[in-house]
Amino acid sequence: MIEPIWDDERLRRAYRDRFGRAAPAGFAAAVAEASRRRGRSPSRLPAFVALTATLAIAIGLGAAALAPRPRDDDPERRLAHGLPILTVTEAIAVRSATNEPQEIAVAGFLSLPDPGIRCAGLQAGSSINPVRLECPDTFGWLLESSRPLDAIRSSLPANRVGFQPLFPGLDTAELRAVEGPELPEVVLIGHFHDRRSRGALCDAVEIGACDGFVATAIASIGGKTVAASTVIDLEPVAPEPRREPVWTPDDVDRLILAPAPDLDVLSRVALPGHRIGELEPALGTGILGVIDRPIAWLVNGLQPDPSGLPRLRTFLLVDGAPDEAYEADSASRIGFTPIDLAGPAISPPPSPPSGDLTFPAEVHGLRVISVTEALAELDKGVGILDSTALAVRGFYVVPPDSVACIRPRPVEPLPLVDRRCPEGLVWLMDEPERPWDLVDGVARWHRPIRPALHPIVRAEVPFDLPRLFRDTIDPDPLPVVVLGHFGDVRAKTEREAREFVVDTLAWRLGEPSGDETVILGQPPVEQRAAVEARVEEALGPARATWAAVIRGAVLIGLNSAMDPELLAADSVWQLARLVDEGGRLVVRHAYTIDDGERIWTSEGLAPERRIEVVGGRGGKVIVDVVDGPDIMVGAREVATEEPDPAAPRVFTEGVLVPIALSNPTGRPRELRFRWTATDCDERWTIWLGEGGRTIDILPVRRPGCQAVPVDIDILLTFSEPVSADDVQIGGSGVGG
Repeated sequence: MIEPIWDDERLRRAYRDRFGRAAPAGFAAAVAEASRRRGRSPSRLPAFVALTATLAIAIGLGAAALAPRPRDDDPERRLAHGLPILTVTEAIAVRSATNEPQEIAVAGFLSLPDPGIRCAGLQAGSSINPVRLECPDTFGWLLESSRPLDAIRSSLPANRVGFQPLFPGLDTAELRAVEGPELPEVVLIGHFHDRRSRGALCDAVEIGACDGFVATAIASIGGKTVAASTVIDLEPVAPEPRREPVWTPDDVDRLILAPAPDLDVLSRVALPGHRIGELEPALGTGILGVIDRPIAWLVNGLQPDPSGLPRLRTFLLVDGAPDEAYEADSASRIGFTPIDLAGPAISPPPSPPSGDLTFPAEVHGLRVISVTEALAELDKGVGILDSTALAVRGFYVVPPDSVACIRPRPVEPLPLVDRRCPEGLVWLMDEPERPWDLVDGVARWHRPIRPALHPIVRAEVPFDLPRLFRDTIDPDPLPVVVLGHFGDVRAKTEREAREFVVDTLAWRLGEPSGDETVILGQPPVEQRAAVEARVEEALGPARATWAAVIRGAVLIGLNSAMDPELLAADSVWQLARLVDEGGRLVVRHAYTIDDGERIWTSEGLAPERRIEVVGGRGGKVIVDVVDGPDIMVGAREVATEEPDPAAPRVFTEGVLVPIALSNPTGRPRELRFRWTATDCDERWTIWLGEGGRTIDILPVRRPGCQAVPVDIDILLTFSEPVSADDVQIGGSGVGG
C-alpha cells in the first residue's frame, strides 16, 4: 500500500488528529492512488511537506465521506458548512495539488487593505473581471499567523505565509467593522482556480492575475458565526433608471430550494441586469439577454454530491421570471445552462370559469388557437418568427398593483420590446389556474403547472382589463383572446424575437374588445376615421386597425433614419394594421402627424400615391410613389388615348431596362415615365435636379413573383416645374 514512512495506520492517525474523527473506509488506499496519479509519493517527501501534500489530497478524497454538519454544532470549529477547516498552509497546498476549482474552508488572520490606499490610474473595483487581482486587493492578505504585517505590502516577506483573498459579491461590512490592533481570525469558504479566470475572461498579461482565492462565504469572524451574505445593489449606470426587485431574498431561496432542498445557501446578490458583467463577465456581452432584464439574482450554495462532499453551485435568476433560471456550468460554451425551477405542482386545481364560457372560433379572419398550439408554432420556428399574426385564447393573470406594471406614459425613447413590467408574473395560461399561494394574505407567485406564455403588452396597445387583486385577494383569471405575434420586427436579440408581443386585446369576458384609441401624447384634433382613411388611401386596405396617439420623440429607437419632422411632433397617430401579405396576415405599423398629410412606416416614409397599372400584355403591377421633398400633387396611369411624346429622353446607363422620360407639351409641372417592368421590380430613384431632392417609385414586389413583363406608363404632377433634362434615374431590383 503506502511506503513505510507513511503507512496506512499513520495516514489514518493523521486524518483523525487533523479532523477530529475516524478516517473513512478506504481512505488510505484512495490517497495512495491519487498520490501516484499526481506523480507524488508521500514516503519520499520531508515529513512536514508530506503531511501538507497528503492532507491536500485528503480534502478532495477522504473528506468526501464527511456528511455536512451544521456550523453551530461544531464547538471545536473543525468543520464549516460541512467542509474540514484548513490552515493557510494547507489551503496553499490544495492550490498546488489541482488546477480545478475546489471548495474549501480555510482559517487565518485577515489583513484588509488600508482604506486610504489610492490606486494610480485605476478606480478601485474597476476591473472588468471580479476575480482579477488588482489594487487595492493586492494589499489584502489571509495570513497563517496573527502577527500584523510591518508595512502595506503586495508581496509577503519570506518568513510569512498567506495569500490574497477576493470577495466578489459578498457583504464585507462585518469584516470592515472589526476594530483594534489585532488581526481578526476568520474562516472563509472559497476556492482557487475560479471558472471566471479562464482564457480571455481574465484579460490580463500577468500570469496568475486571476488565480487568487475567491471567497464565496465568510463563515465566522473571531469565532462568531456569520449569516449568509445578502447584497442588494440596485444602483444603475446612468442614464438607466433604478428598478426595485419583485422578489425578496426569501422568495429567491424558496425558488432555489424547491428543486434542491439540501442546498446550503452561502450568498445572494441582486443587481441591475445591465451590470451583470461586474460579477459574470461572459454575460456582460449580452449572452442570455440578462443585460436587458431589470434585475438579476446570483446565488451561491453548497450541496453534497453523491459521496457526501459539499460542492459549490452557482445559480442565476432573472427577477420576477422563474422560467429564466440558469446554473454555472464550466462545460457549457457560454458558462451557464438553463435549469427548471418550477418544482413540484403547488397550484390548486384549475377552477372552471363562471357560467358557460365559449371562446370565439375566429377573430378578424384568424382562427383562434390555444396557448399550447401557439407554443408549438414557436417551437417550429420556420414561418412563425416573422410577425405572423396569431389569435390566442387563454386565461390572463397579472399580479397586484404593488408589483405589477401600471401602464406608464412612455419615456424617451420607447423600448422596442418593453421589459419594464415584471413579465415573469404576468401569464396567459391554457387553463384558469392560480399561479400563486396565499401566505399570510400575501400572494407568492410561481410558474403555472400547465402551458403558459408571457404576453408583452406595450403601453400604446389597446388592452383594457380590470386589475386583478383590486377587489379580492384571490381572484379568478380572466378569459381573453389576444392578437399578437412572435418575431417582432423591432426585436434586437433572438430572445426578444421569441417573445409574444400583443397587438390588441381582441376579446374579453365574452365581448369584443380593442376598438378604443389609446392617448399617450398631446390629445389629437383629427378624427380617427379621417386618419384611417388617409392611411388606407396610401397603403391599401386593412382587415382591422388599432390606434394610439403618442409623442413622436418616443419613436427615436424604432429607426435611426426616422424623419426629424415625425420625431419632433407632439401628437403622432400610430396605426397597427392587420394586412394580408401574400395570404399571410401580419400587423404592420403606420405613423402620421395629427392633422398632417405625410405617412411613415417602420421602414421610413410611406408611399404618397398608389397606382394600379394594367399593362398592354395583360399583366398588372401596383406602383407606390414616395414623395420625399413633398412637392408632388398627383400621380396616375397614362390613359391609352393620350399621344406618345415626340422626343422623350431615354435612360440606358445605370439601369437594366430603358426608361423614357418627358415633359408633356405645354405642361412643365408634369413628368411622364414609361418602361417595361415586371412584378418583381423593387425601386427606382428619381433625382430632381440639384439639391438632392428625390422621388422613389416602387413597383410592389409580390410574394412568389414570376417576372411577368408589364408596360408601365405613369404621369407625376408636381407643385412646381420639373424639367426632364435635369432629372437622373437609378434603381435596384430586376428592373433597374
